[in-house]
Amino acid sequence: RRELDGLRTEQRERVRERDRLQYELDEIDAVDPRPDEEHELDSDLRRLEHAESLVTAARDAAGLLNHEDGARDALGIAVAGLRSVSEVDPDLDELHQQLERLASEVQQLGIDLAGYADGIEIDPQALEQARSRRSALAHLVRKYGADTREVCEYADRARARVAVLERDDQREVLLAQQLDALERAMDDAAGRLRVARADAAQQLQLLV
Repeated sequence: RRELDGLRTEQRERVRERDRLQYELDEIDAVDPRPDEEHELDSDLRRLEHAESLVTAARDAAGLLNHEDGARDALGIAVAGLRSVSEVDPDLDELHQQLERLASEVQQLGIDLAGYADGIEIDPQALEQARSRRSALAHLVRKYGADTREVCEYADRARARVAVLERDDQREVLLAQQLDALERAMDDAAGRLRVARADAAQQLQLLV
């Protein structure tokens, strides 16, 4: 009974704590953050916010490398010039090989830059969605931790605490049922004892 009295005394505080924690968990679950998500999102936001500048810069650089009269053509002319005197001086042949490798790398770099520019998407809707998501994460971080990892850890602790509080409620109900059953059994036993005493008293009177 002492345990039951203690649980009943704490019931109001348990309800308040459980309601508060459940409200917080509902708020966190509505966003459903992932640990360290904000770092990836910040990177995406930077790309989305500067998409036009990134595309322009990459395409300009690719053009300077691979367009006619660009760096690729200049290197090709230089390579051809050295080829005309190949196998004369080993030292120059070594430089010639380096220049050929450089020309190949520049050509590939131009291709890669063009591919990068083609892969950047200018998407105002995606930008707005990313900003909205970042704002929602920032709101959670202000309330529940220094970053999304701490927010997720807080949610785990809150869920565990709610489970404990719910077990206490269930324990209170169980103990109340057991106490009620015990009191009924005691009342029944007391009733039977009264009947037995009355019967005994009646028998005693008959004997007298």
